[in-house]
Amino acid sequence: MICSQTSEGDPLVNDCNADALQYGCICSDGQKPNMTEYSLTLPYHLVP
Repeated sequence: MICSQTSEGDPLVNDCNADALQYGCICSDGQKPNMTEYSLTLPYHLVP
């Protein structure tokens, strides 16, 4: 979701592992959004 606001194309990395509490987000332009700047939970930001 964040990547679609800042760059075009599919994200390079768009993963969420709820069991390990880990996520990965790299937009198509190589940018990594700073998730601490966003107030919504991780599932909101992941593209289905």
